[in-house]
Amino acid sequence: MVQEDPLSLLDRVHRGADIKTHAEILFGGLRVAERPFLPMFLECMAATRTPTVAWKVLRRALRAYQLARYVERAAPLGGAMAECGVFNGLTSLIACRVRRMLDPGFRGADFFLVDSYEGLSESREQDFIDVMGKDGRIARVASHHAGHFAVDMDTVRSRFAEFPEATFVKGWIPQVLAQLPERKYAFVHIDVDLYEPTRGALAYFQPRMLPGGVILNDDFSTPLFPGAGKAWIEHFDRAAAPYVVLDTGQSVYMAPAAPPAA
Repeated sequence: MVQEDPLSLLDRVHRGADIKTHAEILFGGLRVAERPFLPMFLECMAATRTPTVAWKVLRRALRAYQLARYVERAAPLGGAMAECGVFNGLTSLIACRVRRMLDPGFRGADFFLVDSYEGLSESREQDFIDVMGKDGRIARVASHHAGHFAVDMDTVRSRFAEFPEATFVKGWIPQVLAQLPERKYAFVHIDVDLYEPTRGALAYFQPRMLPGGVILNDDFSTPLFPGAGKAWIEHFDRAAAPYVVLDTGQSVYMAPAAPPAA
């Protein structure tokens, strides 16, 4: 008997379920910056036209809530914020709206949205997964082709009219990071899926984090993108720096707090 693919199973069993009711049960009482989380999340989903595949809504909501809470924690540090791997803009929009909840005058200043806006780059060996063919042989392949997840920059920019001072940075990570102005960062979200850009983003941002600043990686233990987790582990093993792994598959590094003044 051929085992059903896990994602196909999730899609099948969620089909027809009352996802809205489940979302309300799970997230209806959650708040960020003293405001209800769920309406804000759903508004950002609609504004960015993020696909609402039934099995993914609840997982995406939990990841978004955890991201929002870390943004809320980091915002008072006063540094810049960035997202590497913007796709359709959902998590950047959530982060900007959390910032505005805390500071009604926030218009996107020192928030950087970094992406190729041409989809994924080529996968490397560290990104390959094992797939069994019809003949029973195992092949090492990339889960997604180069160019997947492409959304052009002007389309994403149009979704940030309420944050006109946000900066869009187009290019391939890590090379494009040299275009960023020199800043200290309070929060960085890395969602680039692959080994090489994850490694490059960490090498660039970790030394630039403020004490208490947060780096959140979306893909630490995503089965389809093992390279992101490998790059994260390698980087922080070399840095001998601790981090936490959340049940959602996200990983979080918090820069050490500044020592007390003598």
